[in-house]
Amino acid sequence: MVGNSKADASIDKFIEFYSGALIAIQEAKEHGISFEISTFDTEKSEEKIQEVLQNPELINMDLIIGPAYTNQIPYVSDFSKENKINTLIPFSSKVYDVNVNPYLLQFNPGIAVEVKFIAEILNNEYRNDNIIFCDVPAVSILDDGYEFAFELQNELRRLKREFSKTELTDEKAAPLLNLFENNKKNIVVFNTNKYASVTNYIDSLATSDKNRNIVLFTQYSWPEIKNAQLASFSIAPFKSDFSGSELNIYNKQFSKLFNWKPTSKTPRYDILGYDLTNYFVALMYNYGNNFSSKRNKLPISSGIQSQLKFERVTDKTGYVNKQLYYILQNNK
Repeated sequence: MVGNSKADASIDKFIEFYSGALIAIQEAKEHGISFEISTFDTEKSEEKIQEVLQNPELINMDLIIGPAYTNQIPYVSDFSKENKINTLIPFSSKVYDVNVNPYLLQFNPGIAVEVKFIAEILNNEYRNDNIIFCDVPAVSILDDGYEFAFELQNELRRLKREFSKTELTDEKAAPLLNLFENNKKNIVVFNTNKYASVTNYIDSLATSDKNRNIVLFTQYSWPEIKNAQLASFSIAPFKSDFSGSELNIYNKQFSKLFNWKPTSKTPRYDILGYDLTNYFVALMYNYGNNFSSKRNKLPISSGIQSQLKFERVTDKTGYVNKQLYYILQNNK
């Protein structure tokens, strides 16, 4: 299911994802695996996805990939559960029905998985360091960064890990600087995922005392912070660096089939489509459509850009990819 609105700037990533999926399918065909592929334009609205789901072809699908937009997922979830069709959600991290629908497979881990992963990093990589949460003014409670910071604080309390918290009241980071410790790394976590809301504070930190050892937790979608005064780290379900013969072979195949180049860099959405399609084609080939039967952990597989590690809590819930990567950027 592909969104296709020219007014939507994200359309390129959907096209690139689909292109990578087609390469995986082409390779599988060359190995004797046959396919029937149906592609549906779901646009972006809830009305359109409901219209698409009326198509009688969909009932006979072995696997549904999509939709791209979070607001459409509940309708596809209901359809997949009613008709017992495995459904991969490749982009959204907000797949609320994954806790009640055993036919859903969520690639992009949600906040619950991210919080556990970050808490483990803070308790190991930064176990003796100073953690500071910064509340940015006028942040909405609907901001994903707000929810993430709130849940991470709860997890750290559960682990009995100390941290500090401050409110930033103007465009300077003065309240934050007062909490820094000279003999430790100072881990700064903002309560927003909006880069525009923190740029002034980052600039202020970049010009602070050079003896401060500052490490920012940044959202994966934020621009790279290029300042010798600041280190940073983020997390993502994508490798920070991938290369090798498998990538070279894939790039040659892409150039052979398409007369354009992918525009996405990190991540490359064409490779995401390739990795995921390869993975699920192999699962269905080896185990049939009922590949999840009596399995709370699907086989782990390493793709070009992502390792895939789908797990579920019980046979009544869906699968979530639990593989995340710790991406450190040290400019010093």
